[in-house]
Amino acid sequence: GKLYEVELSPQDSDMLDWDKPLAEQSASVRRAAVAAVKLMPPAHQRALARDNKVSKVSELTGQQFYRSLTDFARANPGAFLNSYADPQQTVSQFLLHQGVPALRYLDGSSRGGVANLDAEHEHNYVLFDDSDVEVVAKFRRSNTEKAIDLLAERGGDKLKPVTNWLSDQTKSDRTFNRWW
Repeated sequence: GKLYEVELSPQDSDMLDWDKPLAEQSASVRRAAVAAVKLMPPAHQRALARDNKVSKVSELTGQQFYRSLTDFARANPGAFLNSYADPQQTVSQFLLHQGVPALRYLDGSSRGGVANLDAEHEHNYVLFDDSDVEVVAKFRRSNTEKAIDLLAERGGDKLKPVTNWLSDQTKSDRTFNRWW
């Protein structure tokens, strides 16, 4: 296994946020949403909110919106200018061409009331274009200590239990060899 440090060229504000309503997304994401909804027949536009149990499309979360678009692309091949066999790829490429280069979602430790709601949340990312990712460092087992230091530096106290565990495992336990 390998651990990579990467730089992402898109800004978080340009990404579809999986967990926020469309009304709270950036202007570029809202414009892309409007463009997508305009591709749908009026009956499907009305069903979009109703089927997701919200009163307006702007109340849909990024997740509900993306999944609804994927369902629409699956049921209506060719509705989007570029259609692919995979409806998720169709939607992702449509959003990319509309200026939305990625989506982001809360990581596991930030979901379900586990995280402090006032704290900065950690996110995972799905980029729609590989060229938006630059690998700046690669860590192998031989670089384990560097990786642990980087995690400790970037995560602070939040990742201290993880870095302590990793450090202990690299010194004395075969579990690390299976995991890493």
